[in-house]
Amino acid sequence: MVDVQNLKIGYRGKSGPIFLSEIHDFNLQPGSLTALVGPNGIGKSTLLQTLSGSIDPLAGTLTMRGLVLSQMTPHQRSRQLSLVLTKSQHSQQLMVEEFVSLGRLPYANWVGALQQEDKSMILKALEATDLISLRYKKCGDISDGEMQRVAIARALAQDTPIILLDEPTTHLDLHHKALVLKLLKDLATKHQKVVLYATHDIELALDIVDKILLMTTKSGQLLTPNQLIEEKHLDHLFPKEHVYFDPKTKRFSMKD
Repeated sequence: MVDVQNLKIGYRGKSGPIFLSEIHDFNLQPGSLTALVGPNGIGKSTLLQTLSGSIDPLAGTLTMRGLVLSQMTPHQRSRQLSLVLTKSQHSQQLMVEEFVSLGRLPYANWVGALQQEDKSMILKALEATDLISLRYKKCGDISDGEMQRVAIARALAQDTPIILLDEPTTHLDLHHKALVLKLLKDLATKHQKVVLYATHDIELALDIVDKILLMTTKSGQLLTPNQLIEEKHLDHLFPKEHVYFDPKTKRFSMKD
């Protein structure tokens, strides 16, 4: 479904490419929930935007459902993948339901009118993210955590086979973190979608995901949660003088 080969990510600055990381070849299949983890500044957001086509890779090939990403039109990409950023750009005056309905634009007719199927998808997305009670509120009148769920609902309404999310549980309380993660798991397993999300909640990811894409200063590689623990990758993720990982409890703790 998603095939990555010889990928190097970064930015193309005025003075030349700014290299961030080289990613080992990997493949994401439908039915699998994958977490993207790594220290701050390692390039997680850059990788997601590269996979979405928002940023060109410095090198390598990205293929999605047999199509080379760089050769896809924006309209084709909008039907293949959706991207949820930590801070989505939106109008403060849009109502929650109006914002979620933007996810159906790739399927709207030539005048932009929504059909009954579109309205049904929007309602399901609002229900899945616990937003029915907020549907008529303006986006500028809700909290950051609520707006995060609204952005996820828009991606659900878009109904793409590939969903990429950057820190989808940011600003959420524990209840809604669990709601979102279970929702992502269901999307992957029950609806056979590819779901990749960046997160700092590594402990929660270890409990629910099928694969973990680990990014370090050396490279990025795709592992199972058990591989991540048994091969002691988490022991070196953060400075040892401050944090240690207990493989028995699967939890991080601060050192005295």
